[in-house]
Amino acid sequence: MSNSRDRGIGGDASDDEGRSIYVSSVGSAGARMKKRFVAPKCNCGIHAILFMSSTKSNPKRLFFGCPNFKIAQGGCKYFQWLDEYVSLFEEEQINNGSPYARNRKPKNFLDTDFWMEEKVTRLEDRVSGIELQMKNSSQDKCNRWFSYPLIVIVFVFGVVCANYLV
Repeated sequence: MSNSRDRGIGGDASDDEGRSIYVSSVGSAGARMKKRFVAPKCNCGIHAILFMSSTKSNPKRLFFGCPNFKIAQGGCKYFQWLDEYVSLFEEEQINNGSPYARNRKPKNFLDTDFWMEEKVTRLEDRVSGIELQMKNSSQDKCNRWFSYPLIVIVFVFGVVCANYLV
């Protein structure tokens, strides 16, 4: 008797250097296709890391978060549930390779609500990432404007001291 693994049903998951997971899915003619899942990139531009929720409403539920959450600025506050992220890959296979295909239409009111909430969350993440980039670039400009006059003052002081000593 063949088991579900022989028939290509179920999740064949294996760890690939701790970075990605291979999950099998059933092809149209029973052929097994493997899709490589890579951790998403947060709005800081680096791969998000996996955390485990400790809330009462979502105990031990896995989610991706920004790796820079411990720094002073708090990172980009990226957040995405792992199961929702994996479901995007399933939709990608259905929608001809695009997880956000235009032909994806909500089937009922609850699906519409979830879809809109998901879209709003993605947009909020993008906005917070852009705000963080703007804040960092304005701090860099401020530091530059402060350092240029300081360099000029040190140079003039050096020239005056050199002329005084000669």
